[in-house]
Amino acid sequence: RSYDKNFHIVIFDRAIFDGVARMEYYRDKGIITEDQQRVIEGYLLLRWNRNLFDLHVCMTCDTGVAIDRELARALIKKHGQTMNPTTLRELQEAHARLWRRLDCAKDPRMLWHDTTSENEAQTANIVLDAILSACERRPL
Repeated sequence: RSYDKNFHIVIFDRAIFDGVARMEYYRDKGIITEDQQRVIEGYLLLRWNRNLFDLHVCMTCDTGVAIDRELARALIKKHGQTMNPTTLRELQEAHARLWRRLDCAKDPRMLWHDTTSENEAQTANIVLDAILSACERRPL
């Protein structure tokens, strides 16, 4: 049969909420207007679009730790257009405002997770547990 509860597909993607938060950031920067933000957000947050996702994990981290992690494996050890303290802080604030505004904490499909004090294995275990829980919530 085409659907069996024993099989699940997990796709890691920035998905719709990253785009919605990015539009909040663009509005703050004056790149788009409030009306443009509302139109784009309205489309991205259509119930049909939101129902395509069983889980959205917003991983956050102290900006200094995030940059240290990024530069640890980078060939060129300098800040980029996005990976710099100011932009990371502004993007994190946009995500946090969006999270509060959309009351995401009440949605079991949404997980806000701060990785600042974790190593990669700890974060992977927490995210995997959230994925398995999301799969269990799926109807038969």
